[in-house]
Amino acid sequence: MTLTDEPTAPPVPAAAPRRPPGDAALRAIAAFKLCKTAGLIVLGIGLARLIGHDGPGEREAARALIDRVPHGSHGHLVHRLLAEIRLLPPTTLKVLAVGAFVYAGLYAVEGAGLLLRRRWAEWMVVVTTALLLPVEVYELARKPNAVRAAVFVLNAATVAYLVWRLRRERTIRRGPTAGAATAP
Repeated sequence: MTLTDEPTAPPVPAAAPRRPPGDAALRAIAAFKLCKTAGLIVLGIGLARLIGHDGPGEREAARALIDRVPHGSHGHLVHRLLAEIRLLPPTTLKVLAVGAFVYAGLYAVEGAGLLLRRRWAEWMVVVTTALLLPVEVYELARKPNAVRAAVFVLNAATVAYLVWRLRRERTIRRGPTAGAATAP
C-alpha cells in the first residue's frame, strides 16, 4: 500500500427491504384467525368432554360451572347456552365437536398462511369469508343487532381489503400497462 492509496471501507450492507404497506392489517387478520382457532379448540375439547358424561356427578359439575359464570351483561346468554348444551344428545355433541375442530384447522391454516404472507392464504380467506356474507346479511335482516352488524362490517371490510391487496399486488407484478397510450 502506498501513501496515496486510501483504505477502502467495507461494503455497507443493503437496507432490509421495506415491508409492503398493509402488513399490519394482514397481521391483525392473521392474529384474529389464530385467536378464533384457539377458541374453537377449547370449544371442541369442552364438547368432546361432555360426550357420554351425563351421570349425576357430571351434571353437578356442569351446574357448578354454570353457577360460576357471572350474571353480567351477557351472563344470562352464557347460562342459557351452557344449560342447552347439557341437554344435547351425544351424537349432536360429537358433530359439534368435530365441526369445531374442522373450523379450527381451517382458521389455523388461514392464520399461518397470512402470517407467512402467502397469496394462497389471502385468497382462501377471501373465499371462505365472502361465502358467509350472504348468511350474515340474512341473519342481520332477520334479527338486526349491533353485534351482527359489526361482524358483517368487519368481514366485508376484510374481504374488500384482501381483494384490494391482491389486485394491487397483481398490478405491481405485471408492471405498467402494456397497452397504455404514450405521448408523441
